[in-house]
Amino acid sequence: MSAPSRLKRLRYALYRLYYRLKYFPFTGEQAAIRETRPGRGFVVIQLDALMDHGPIVAQQKDVILPNDTWITLGNRLFEKGAKLFLTSPLPPLLNQERGTEGVRYKPQNEAEASFTQKITRQSGFIEFEKLKNYLDLGICELDIARMHRAFVGWPGIWSIDPSGKRVKLVSLSPVLVQYAGKEPQPWRDS
Repeated sequence: MSAPSRLKRLRYALYRLYYRLKYFPFTGEQAAIRETRPGRGFVVIQLDALMDHGPIVAQQKDVILPNDTWITLGNRLFEKGAKLFLTSPLPPLLNQERGTEGVRYKPQNEAEASFTQKITRQSGFIEFEKLKNYLDLGICELDIARMHRAFVGWPGIWSIDPSGKRVKLVSLSPVLVQYAGKEPQPWRDS
């Protein structure tokens, strides 16, 4: 039995919450921070048989805070989105006491759809000289601080030093790096 036919057989609807960007998820929060493009807030959709497709149940504006990581942004949006979802009109099967017979959701505008790239381990790679220039001098054409916030945890910001060793940027405040198999250490001590 295919996934679309299984979805149609469900008695209840499935819903999804995500940050509404000029991109579609699964990397929405990371893309929003990395690309420096403001999102439009977040949206709750009722899933149908297509990927990230289905009518909009509720949406709300929100902003990316200067110190947000993809984790803090996701947690905040989940909390706000859950509250929004629970106060939204739902179909009668889920919400009989609210008298929502005939609820109609807003269809997504497919003309506005665009997509983000899949984030891989390689997404966090920075040439060692660029990483060194940023950490030593604070200059780099890349916004490493923004990339760090977008990729904190996984895939992380990493490089290969001139001796061929992998080094990961663990923290910007204080600046800590970690070589493979070693404990995090201050950048100046590495």
